[in-house]
Amino acid sequence: KHPPHGASFKYKSCFHIFNPLLLMSKINKIKNWLSSLSFRAGVICAVVCILCYAISFAQMLLPFSVTAKGILWAVFFGLAKASQYSAILILGKTGIQRLRSFFS
Repeated sequence: KHPPHGASFKYKSCFHIFNPLLLMSKINKIKNWLSSLSFRAGVICAVVCILCYAISFAQMLLPFSVTAKGILWAVFFGLAKASQYSAILILGKTGIQRLRSFFS
Protein backbone atom coordinates (compact mmCIF):
# COMPACT_ATOMS: atom_id res chain seq x y z
CA LYS A 1 0.00 0.00 0.00
CA HIS A 2 1.14 3.49 -0.73
CA PRO A 3 1.12 6.08 2.07
CA PRO A 4 -1.42 8.90 1.83
CA HIS A 5 -0.31 12.07 0.09
CA GLY A 6 2.06 14.07 2.26
CA ALA A 7 2.62 11.29 4.80
CA SER A 8 6.13 10.26 5.70
CA PHE A 9 7.27 6.96 4.24
CA LYS A 10 9.77 4.59 5.80
CA TYR A 11 12.02 2.88 3.32
CA LYS A 12 12.72 -0.80 3.82
CA SER A 13 16.28 -1.94 3.76
CA CYS A 14 17.32 -3.51 0.49
CA PHE A 15 19.03 -6.32 2.40
CA HIS A 16 15.76 -8.19 2.91
CA ILE A 17 16.11 -9.27 -0.73
CA PHE A 18 19.36 -11.09 0.04
CA ASN A 19 18.03 -13.13 2.93
CA PRO A 20 20.18 -16.31 2.82
CA LEU A 21 17.36 -18.61 3.92
CA LEU A 22 15.00 -17.23 1.31
CA LEU A 23 17.68 -17.48 -1.37
CA MET A 24 18.54 -21.08 -0.47
CA SER A 25 14.88 -22.12 -0.55
CA LYS A 26 14.50 -20.65 -4.05
CA ILE A 27 17.68 -22.40 -5.22
CA ASN A 28 16.41 -25.71 -3.81
CA LYS A 29 13.08 -25.25 -5.62
CA ILE A 30 14.93 -24.72 -8.90
CA LYS A 31 17.13 -27.78 -8.28
CA ASN A 32 14.09 -29.94 -7.53
CA TRP A 33 12.31 -28.69 -10.64
CA LEU A 34 15.34 -29.36 -12.86
CA SER A 35 15.86 -32.84 -11.44
CA SER A 36 12.22 -33.68 -12.19
CA LEU A 37 12.73 -33.12 -15.93
CA SER A 38 13.21 -36.05 -18.30
CA PHE A 39 16.41 -37.64 -19.58
CA ARG A 40 15.61 -36.31 -23.04
CA ALA A 41 15.44 -32.74 -21.71
CA GLY A 42 18.84 -33.24 -20.09
CA VAL A 43 20.35 -34.47 -23.35
CA ILE A 44 18.88 -31.49 -25.23
CA CYS A 45 20.32 -29.15 -22.61
CA ALA A 46 23.73 -30.83 -22.98
CA VAL A 47 23.58 -30.38 -26.77
CA VAL A 48 22.76 -26.69 -26.28
CA CYS A 49 25.77 -26.49 -23.97
CA ILE A 50 28.06 -27.95 -26.64
CA LEU A 51 26.67 -25.57 -29.27
CA CYS A 52 27.20 -22.54 -27.01
CA TYR A 53 30.80 -23.59 -26.32
CA ALA A 54 31.42 -23.99 -30.06
CA ILE A 55 29.87 -20.62 -30.87
CA SER A 56 31.75 -18.86 -28.08
CA PHE A 57 35.08 -19.81 -29.61
CA ALA A 58 34.14 -19.99 -33.31
CA GLN A 59 32.97 -16.38 -33.34
CA MET A 60 36.61 -15.35 -32.84
CA LEU A 61 37.15 -16.15 -36.53
CA LEU A 62 34.57 -13.56 -37.64
CA PRO A 63 35.65 -10.07 -38.72
CA PHE A 64 34.21 -8.18 -35.72
CA SER A 65 35.90 -5.66 -33.45
CA VAL A 66 37.74 -6.91 -30.40
CA THR A 67 35.06 -5.43 -28.15
CA ALA A 68 32.26 -7.21 -29.99
CA LYS A 69 34.21 -10.48 -29.89
CA GLY A 70 34.73 -10.12 -26.16
CA ILE A 71 31.06 -9.44 -25.53
CA LEU A 72 29.96 -12.35 -27.72
CA TRP A 73 32.43 -14.65 -26.02
CA ALA A 74 31.20 -13.65 -22.55
CA VAL A 75 27.55 -14.11 -23.52
CA PHE A 76 27.95 -17.50 -25.20
CA PHE A 77 30.43 -18.81 -22.64
CA GLY A 78 28.04 -17.81 -19.87
CA LEU A 79 25.17 -19.54 -21.65
CA ALA A 80 27.33 -22.64 -22.08
CA LYS A 81 28.18 -22.76 -18.39
CA ALA A 82 24.55 -22.22 -17.35
CA SER A 83 23.31 -24.95 -19.68
CA GLN A 84 26.14 -27.26 -18.57
CA TYR A 85 25.17 -27.03 -14.90
CA SER A 86 21.50 -27.32 -15.80
CA ALA A 87 22.17 -30.46 -17.84
CA ILE A 88 24.11 -31.98 -14.95
CA LEU A 89 21.23 -31.25 -12.57
CA ILE A 90 18.65 -32.63 -15.01
CA LEU A 91 20.56 -35.80 -15.88
CA GLY A 92 21.82 -36.65 -12.42
CA LYS A 93 24.21 -39.48 -11.70
CA THR A 94 22.22 -42.18 -13.51
CA GLY A 95 21.68 -40.05 -16.61
CA ILE A 96 25.37 -39.28 -16.90
CA GLN A 97 26.13 -43.01 -16.54
CA ARG A 98 23.62 -43.74 -19.34
CA LEU A 99 25.36 -41.22 -21.60
CA ARG A 100 28.81 -42.65 -20.83
CA SER A 101 27.63 -46.20 -21.59
CA PHE A 102 26.08 -44.96 -24.86
CA PHE A 103 29.36 -43.42 -26.04
CA SER A 104 31.62 -46.27 -24.93
